[in-house]
Amino acid sequence: GLRRLIRQVTMDGPERGLLLLRVRDEIRMTVDAYKTLYDSSVTFGVRKQMAAEMGVSDLEATIVEKENRKKELSNKVLELRNTVEVIEKREGERRQLEDKKRKEELDFLKHQGQHLDLFLKQVGGNK
Repeated sequence: GLRRLIRQVTMDGPERGLLLLRVRDEIRMTVDAYKTLYDSSVTFGVRKQMAAEMGVSDLEATIVEKENRKKELSNKVLELRNTVEVIEKREGERRQLEDKKRKEELDFLKHQGQHLDLFLKQVGGNK
């Protein structure tokens, strides 16, 4: 391969052979540099991927936590709405009962007032 070619060129012209050896060495160093760069980039990519995956699992855990909190708060809202509904219903019933008592009392007092007026007219009419 390349060694045989370099030998033949070196026999024909030593300067050209030395230049080819130098070119071969430069190519090897360049290829080695690219290999090192590739290995470093692969290692970097793997580290970044692992960090991203760990970040994803943290985010997924946070999402689950937030969804659970949301459910708890939604349940609390429903519970409070039901409590408000019950209180409003009781208050409405209490108000209706008081209104009914007041009306009955007013009716009784009107009736009593009419009887007193009638009584007073009878008593006054007898004088």
